[in-house]
Amino acid sequence: MLFRVNEEFAYVYAIRSGSVKTYISTDDGRLQITGFHVPGELLGLNALDENRHNCEAVALEPTSVCEISVSASKIWRSKSLRYIINCSG
Repeated sequence: MLFRVNEEFAYVYAIRSGSVKTYISTDDGRLQITGFHVPGELLGLNALDENRHNCEAVALEPTSVCEISVSASKIWRSKSLRYIINCSG
């Protein structure tokens, strides 16, 4: 589990390998899938406005991600994402 509904926004995740499913729980208890995410995609940006996640994210298989802290993400407003995110480790 990368993040849960209403969890405080702490990281943005860049998927390096594997895949991730995002989903919400409906009022009647069912899960509604909101997306499938693959390498090269960013997760967690949905929490930028309210500082809380509005969905949950779970890996579907062994998955590698880069965690980018919120404090680093504040730079995004003035810099290119490609310049900031270097996940070559």
